[in-house]
Amino acid sequence: MPWITTGSTPKRQAAVVSPKPSMEFPTSLSVRGVPSAPAIIEQLTAGECRLRSVVFLDLRSVVEFDFGAPDRPRIFVRGQVSSRVPSGPYFAYTISLAPMTARENDELVAAQRRLDEPRPAPRARPALFAVAPAATEAMPANGRPSVQFPIFYRTAFEGPRPGRAASVSATGMTMTCNDALVEGMALELTFTLPSVVLEAYGERQGPATLRRPFRQMVLQARVICHQPLNGGACNYGLEFRNLPLESREEIARYERALQLAKR
Repeated sequence: MPWITTGSTPKRQAAVVSPKPSMEFPTSLSVRGVPSAPAIIEQLTAGECRLRSVVFLDLRSVVEFDFGAPDRPRIFVRGQVSSRVPSGPYFAYTISLAPMTARENDELVAAQRRLDEPRPAPRARPALFAVAPAATEAMPANGRPSVQFPIFYRTAFEGPRPGRAASVSATGMTMTCNDALVEGMALELTFTLPSVVLEAYGERQGPATLRRPFRQMVLQARVICHQPLNGGACNYGLEFRNLPLESREEIARYERALQLAKR
């Protein structure tokens, strides 16, 4: 079975893929009988991959994962776990990749080159701010008022865990918790925006629907950055994934109420 889904061609002398020691490419691992798990590719060659993940894998397990530039079809890679080393909150793995055809190798080289292409500088992310006491306002560096509120998050391997959320927008939020989360990790978030901020609308600030209490949301997100805090806690920047239109509208109503309250 080929290790890349782009099809097979007669084998010839394959090009050499240079290792990339600081790739930091997010992916998802799939193992027979085990759900997909987030991982970070650190190095990838034609015959070997080094990555890290919070999931525990047995040696000689057969794993599959994807790789490729964001704007191109993904390449699906297969290999076998040859080593496992604990490293902080995650495990560092070496994956011995199955032999590939020349075409598969060329696809891998092309994907790495696309990732190396210069890209426009990303917008600076808002600085994560220190934890404010519960039920008080905080002002992040981006100038948007924020209220902290409770949140529960779930990973692919653990049940709901508590945290504190703040600085919500249509693209994501910040969350504070005591657990060690890996950048690129997928999360399921369950929370209810604090309806107390809706008092800012008042009877003259629009229809009664604006003052309708918020309902519980269950959203998908991933960890994109982190900032350690004193006492073992950590602030995490979370990015929403596939945010439903209804949730986007509710978050906009929440942000508008906060702006009115601040004025």
